[in-house]
Amino acid sequence: MAEKLYIVGLGGHARVVVALARSAGFEPAGFIDMQADQPGAQAHEAGFEISGVRIAGGLSALGHASAPNVAIAVGDNAARVRIASEIRAAVPGARFPALIHGTAKIERDARIAEGAQICIGAIVCAQASIGAFAIINSGAIIDHEDVIEEGAHVSPGARLAGRVRVGRCTHIGIGATIIERVTIGADSIVGGGSVVLTDVPANTTAVGVPVRHLPRKGPAAH
Repeated sequence: MAEKLYIVGLGGHARVVVALARSAGFEPAGFIDMQADQPGAQAHEAGFEISGVRIAGGLSALGHASAPNVAIAVGDNAARVRIASEIRAAVPGARFPALIHGTAKIERDARIAEGAQICIGAIVCAQASIGAFAIINSGAIIDHEDVIEEGAHVSPGARLAGRVRVGRCTHIGIGATIIERVTIGADSIVGGGSVVLTDVPANTTAVGVPVRHLPRKGPAAH
């Protein structure tokens, strides 16, 4: 029997995670609405569901399960990491399994941390490291010895050459290309279709072919 998995988040990425969970051998047990337990929270309409999965309740619903499996289906990188910490504090027994789609290709010596999501058709090559709560989206290529840090998101079709490092909570846009040995700093954004030939500092937006750097005033919002 498939293990049950609770999914946090009700946006577009929730649909991706439902399919990902099923492909990874889990049974979605329901959505957790982090706001549902707050005073004055507005209840969702009766019968609300996404891909056949309904809301199980607020964070308190996890407390009724023994060592619940949880996936965080939130696109905002910093929020994903923050929510994981909130759940740990409220439900010490919660577990965050890595979700790997059945069509993804993962080399044996690649390292996949808890809560990471490896989506349909993604490729993770030899000795690559995927951090906790990172997302490797559909068809993305993570080459040998790449390091994708906690909470980062590599969008569909992005291609990373070998020995690339992507910093914490950084977003790599759809179809971006990053050449070998480049480091992308934390809380940065690489625009869709961009080509990165040199390092990108932390807290920077990088766009274009090749990219130009636009310093940000605050942490990246995704």
